[in-house]
Amino acid sequence: MESVQEKKSASFARDSPGWTASEQREERKRRGTGMNAKLLTTKEVGAMLRIAPRTVRDLIDCGDLIAVRVGKRKWRISEDTVDAYVRARTTSTNVVRLVNPEDEP
Repeated sequence: MESVQEKKSASFARDSPGWTASEQREERKRRGTGMNAKLLTTKEVGAMLRIAPRTVRDLIDCGDLIAVRVGKRKWRISEDTVDAYVRARTTSTNVVRLVNPEDEP
């Protein structure tokens, strides 16, 4: 018989396309339980990233952002997940360096 934890894991796996159940379990272990993390709405995440809430939902649908479904159509994303998403996509090629032309040799 399937335990409650296994049912929750299976539900999480169905709600997070692009991530296998084992990847999600590893991510949970890496981040801890996440119970102390602040959960944000798609609108709040959109405001943080300066993108539309619909784009946030698209990122969730394609598996780029891990989210928890609450209710039929609502999602919550932890601040840690948003931070990890930004860090993973920040590279030296897309970070703007401001250089004073007078400082150049």
